[in-house]
Amino acid sequence: MKSLYAMHPFKILMICLLACLHSVCIAAEGDLIWEYPADGSTIMTPALANGKLYTGVSIQFMCLNALTGSKLWAYDTQTFTWASAAVADDKVYFGGMNNATLYCLNAAAGGLAWKYTGGIQWESWTSPPAVAGSSLYSGAADEKRIVSIDVGDGSLQWEFQTNIANEPIVSGGYVYTEGLNQDSNHVQYCLNAQTGSVVWESDPISTLGSPAALAGGYLYTRGYNIVCLDALTGAKVWKSEAAGLLSSPAVSGGRVYACDSNTVYCISAKTGRTIWKYDYEGRIGSAQPAVTGGFVYIGASIPNRLLCLNAWSGALVFEYDAKDFVSAPVVDGGYAYFGIGSPSTSEISGVYCVKAADGDTGSWPMLGHNPGRTGAVAPAASPACIDSDGDGYAASGSTCGLLDCDDSDADASPGHDEVCGDAKDNNCDGQADEGCQGVGTTTTTSAAASTTTSTPGSSTTTTTTPVGGTTTTISSISTTTTVGGGTPCPAKKALGEDNPKLKNLRTFRDSKLANTAIGRKVIQIYYNNAESINAALDRSPALRAIALNFFEAAALLMGRNEEER
Repeated sequence: MKSLYAMHPFKILMICLLACLHSVCIAAEGDLIWEYPADGSTIMTPALANGKLYTGVSIQFMCLNALTGSKLWAYDTQTFTWASAAVADDKVYFGGMNNATLYCLNAAAGGLAWKYTGGIQWESWTSPPAVAGSSLYSGAADEKRIVSIDVGDGSLQWEFQTNIANEPIVSGGYVYTEGLNQDSNHVQYCLNAQTGSVVWESDPISTLGSPAALAGGYLYTRGYNIVCLDALTGAKVWKSEAAGLLSSPAVSGGRVYACDSNTVYCISAKTGRTIWKYDYEGRIGSAQPAVTGGFVYIGASIPNRLLCLNAWSGALVFEYDAKDFVSAPVVDGGYAYFGIGSPSTSEISGVYCVKAADGDTGSWPMLGHNPGRTGAVAPAASPACIDSDGDGYAASGSTCGLLDCDDSDADASPGHDEVCGDAKDNNCDGQADEGCQGVGTTTTTSAAASTTTSTPGSSTTTTTTPVGGTTTTISSISTTTTVGGGTPCPAKKALGEDNPKLKNLRTFRDSKLANTAIGRKVIQIYYNNAESINAALDRSPALRAIALNFFEAAALLMGRNEEER
């Protein structure tokens, strides 16, 4: 390919113009970047690795280019794949529905490495696999068991009967999974990863039904409440105030995020107390949240939307109208990826990529965040919201929600009970040992006021603010003008950051280019050449002047067209 520097300046200018009109260049958070239409169900959460998305589309398993949405390869399974895949060591692992088969494919080209077929003929592997070392762990829905498979040849190493459908997490030589014990009680198991023998069994937990999250030596599992267990012993540490939860929990920055039928909860990972909750106008469901870069992404239904919330305050950042069932998303490099659709509505099914929240450069690349579901990774919720004592509250930051009155002491926070006799302001209400009838007792009598903030879409964000505390003002979030990890948009560079004509370019983008196939392909040109275009504009004042005049004229023309519509 001819170097950009060797091209005629007018060609550079044309590339710059077309690219900057495309949604990626002047994309706002929540804007559609690309979609891959599918003929059939795409309800599974994609797995993201090395710039590629791996997902089931109807009766095929596909690999898509994460940048453009183009198909790289497909493997015909002749059955649906509903559980998410795991990617590890240049291999991708997933299970089929109703064909008793676990697959291992070469991630680069999609060739079959091996497949394991075991159990009853119609066995369904509805569990995302977990890969650790030389073993793969997965849960079978129909025979209700956990299996350990050799990743080298696909042979069975051991199996453990759980008596319910399950999804394992693997870390530090242990496998964690839910199950029914001999007394038919729902419990959490810790198994030896090499042998499958029971290391510990928890006390009964009401109605387990979704996988746990593991972070910082603690296991967070969903029963009727979120229950925090010591990962080494299985002992219960706390049970959340929030009840009736449906989704698997996600853990990040000292906070646990989970959903019930219409509410998103943020819970202190240390105490189990509710920090904030976001009430949705419809139904959210059981999809696990993705938490990265200070934001929470949730697939909601009725109405079907991808929601993005501020992880520290619960304020709505944006919502994407999906028009059908939305899978749990994955997020990486400023983009959110998810599946839309069900077998009954295949006409709008597909894999979608939208612009993530402004400033989100974090990564939640697979279901549960941890690649291969091997252990847990708990990234900081936001660089601007520093929680030094790990109690789920930051000491400062205008978008960090309720603030910690003492970030050096985990026993002092807005979500903490007042401890009598320690001469501390444990609940951050400006008083020490208030409401105590005797030294050495614990009281929860601190008054609180409920603050409700209206948000778009008739939804609300509710936080609990201690009386005498500080009311936090949520600052507005500006529209991004950068792409590809911070490279300035050439349109912004030519016109200037505050030039109102950028709005005309955005309008033309929304009504014209973003809805055409050629417009969606322009993203490839931009990512390949944006940095070089900017460098060429910096080197040549003449070219920069041409670009300015060209963008000015184009923006003016687009503005007039919009007025005439």
